Amino acid sequence: MLVQLSGPTGSGKSVAADILSEFGFKVVREESRNSSPIRTSEIGSSTLFSIQKSIMQYRLSQFKRIERSTRIVFDRGVDEDFYIFCQLFHKIGLLDSEHLVELSKLHASVKSRLPKPDKIIFFGATPSILKERLRARGEGGLIVNTLHLQIDLYESWRRSISGNVTDVDTSNLKSGCYWPAIREAMYA
Repeated sequence: MLVQLSGPTGSGKSVAADILSEFGFKVVREESRNSSPIRTSEIGSSTLFSIQKSIMQYRLSQFKRIERSTRIVFDRGVDEDFYIFCQLFHKIGLLDSEHLVELSKLHASVKSRLPKPDKIIFFGATPSILKERLRARGEGGLIVNTLHLQIDLYESWRRSISGNVTDVDTSNLKSGCYWPAIREAMYA
């Protein structure tokens, strides 16, 4: 079973991935779940291009290492890397059009080499809760300051995806209370 956990930064995907790993799921995630590589708006297009490129390539390499596993969970998918974050950074002027085209090609290549998830669990929370969580974990200003754009892009992307998708609102969930919501979403 391949499960993809999706949703805005701070919505609870990594907490859910950690819980699923305790039940035998192998996790595919960014290199570091506790620190965003993008902490400042003082980052150039070339650097941001390299970061986004590395994230997509790393996701693929992680998957290739565990692809024979029968239980895999993606802590965010490659579509989100491109349709949310690359688009967001382009929209605010931190990623130029030339780099966006290159990342689009990379996204298509990586996506073609990954299986379609059996289940997508889309996590969400109110913007105020997301901001509170991001600040509590020391997330940089860029992610906090562009959260409204990230949410808009996620809402648009969420409407475009089909398949076995279950929405989970984590606004009122504490970390220790995620398992019942995850279990229900897995079997919905």
